[in-house]
Parts: sequence; structure tokens; C-alpha cells
Amino acid sequence: MSPVLQLVLQPPKEDEVDQLVEFFRRSNHILTITGAGVSTSSGIPDYRGPDGSYKKGHKPMTHSEFLSSDYSRKRYWARSMTGWSRFAQARPNMAHYALTELEKDVGIVHHL
Repeated sequence: MSPVLQLVLQPPKEDEVDQLVEFFRRSNHILTITGAGVSTSSGIPDYRGPDGSYKKGHKPMTHSEFLSSDYSRKRYWARSMTGWSRFAQARPNMAHYALTELEKDVGIVHHL
């Protein structure tokens, strides 16, 4: 295992948790930016992950390509409709609930 991964996987020390809590208390606005990994346990695939569609050769359509023709827009929406059932079945996971609690109940996260 890489040294970086070992560092990331270790639980935080008590003083580090205290520092984080104090940071939240002092902050007026916290912006939370998450990656796709937050939703993978909900069943939403990670586009660029090891089994993602990007690795299978699917490349995102650019905005200019989308605007360039009727065919491109129809292709975009057809692909979106094909994958929609998977997304429609997804449900929030613990990370989503934790972020909601930090935003609404605790009030320390102001922007998601």
C-alpha cells in the first residue's frame, strides 16, 4: 500500500478532530465540493472510475457538439434516457444524509 493511501486510511487523531470542529465553529460559510464517489454507494456509476463508461470508450459530448446539430442533441437525449432508470432507482446514502445534516440541522455547511 502506498504511503499516501496509508495516511488517508488512518483514523484522525483527537486533536485533529478538535481542530476541525473549531474550524467549523469559526467559519461563516462552508462550501462542500464532493466527487462522484459520494454517490457510487447509491448505485450511481462513477463515470471515470475503473469500471466507468469513460474507460469503455464513451466520451462526454462537448457543449459545441451538442449545439452543432439535431443529430447530436437527439443522440445526447437518447443516451440520457437509456441510463435514466439506473439513476431513478438511486437513493441517498449515508454521505448524502450527513451533508444534509451539516447543512440543515447543524447549519455549518452553507453551500453544496
